[in-house]
Formats: sequence, C-alpha cells, structure tokens
Amino acid sequence: MKMKNKMLFLGLLMFAATIVQAQLRLGIKAGLSTNTINTSEIDFTSLQGVNTFGVNVKNASYGPHFGVVLRYNMDKWHIQPEILLNSNKIDYNVKDLTKPSSIDSIKTDKFQYLDIPLLLGYDFGFVRLHGGPVGHVLLAHSTTLTDLNGYSEDFSKMTFGYQAGVGFDLWKLNIDLRYEGNFTKFGDHFNFFGKQVEFSKSPARLMASVGFMF
Repeated sequence: MKMKNKMLFLGLLMFAATIVQAQLRLGIKAGLSTNTINTSEIDFTSLQGVNTFGVNVKNASYGPHFGVVLRYNMDKWHIQPEILLNSNKIDYNVKDLTKPSSIDSIKTDKFQYLDIPLLLGYDFGFVRLHGGPVGHVLLAHSTTLTDLNGYSEDFSKMTFGYQAGVGFDLWKLNIDLRYEGNFTKFGDHFNFFGKQVEFSKSPARLMASVGFMF
C-alpha cells in the first residue's frame, strides 16, 4: 500500500473512532426503588389438611441500586444497556392458625439482584423517554421464613420484566424515573408443604435514580 493510501486509511480510521467516541458515553448511577405489591393473606395447609399459617406482606421497604450505564446516541434515538446491583427487603406478617390467640410474628426476605435493562429511548431536548426489557439475576438471598415448618424455596436462575420511564439530562447529570413490571409472579419461589405459592399476579417497582455521564 502506498504511503498516500496508508495516510488516507489512517485518517478515515481516526475519523470513525472520533465519531464512535462522540456517540458512545459511559456513566454511573445510583438510586432507590420500592416494590408495590397488592396481596391478601394466604393460608397454608399441612399435608394432613390442617390450616397452619396465614402469611401476608406487611411492608416492602425501599432498596438501593447502583451500577454502570452505556449510552449509544443515534441522532434523536439512543440505546442504553445498564448493569445494576439492586437490594431490597420484604417483611411478612405470619399468623399461627393453630393458635388463634397467638401474636403475629414478622418474617423477612432479603434479596440482592443483578439487574440488566436494555432500553431504547428518544430525546426531546433534555427530556428522554425510554423503555425496554430487563433481566434479573439472583446473587444472594436470606430469609427467616425457614423457621416455619414445611417451608422451602426454589428460585429461577433468571427472571424477566420490562421498564419504562422518563429521564432528564442536565449537563452531565441524569435524573431517571421509571416503572418496572415483571413477567413472573411475586412469591413464586415460596413452597409450603411441597406446594408453590404466588402472592400477587402483578408485582411492580417504582425507581428513581441520579447518574453522571463521562
């Protein structure tokens, strides 16, 4: 290859790299989320047909999330994959149905998930609308429900849902507000006396976060 052609090829390569760098941005984000779960009490029956426990959700607390963001801009459109570490806690009221006069006990589930959203968005100036699928990979789980006779659990390796929301870009700062729905039912990891439990058909999550794009 002649020197002139080499210089032209190198110039085109540098120009392409400059365009990609201008369109591709890396960022970090952190925020809070809360589960919105509408449930009624579920009674669990032993293998002998005796009602033993009544369980319902007492409180779904706010949980933190943080991670990295990659945004690829295409004029007014953008593609934004994210990798986020998400933690949350859910408290349950447990009633001993074999002792009607007993005081309800509180049991707790704690989760850590790796959330992987893949969002497609459109920009209206400094306002962004975006949405897309999200995968959840369970990293860690602890619970005090194991104190209950007949309790066991079976988690899926990965579950899926969707996110949609609005974002605001202020210089290099990003503010995101999102709604998340899931394709799996809340509490589907519960088993009592060998029977799977499903507390809710429509678990959801509200998310707010602040990010910084480099």
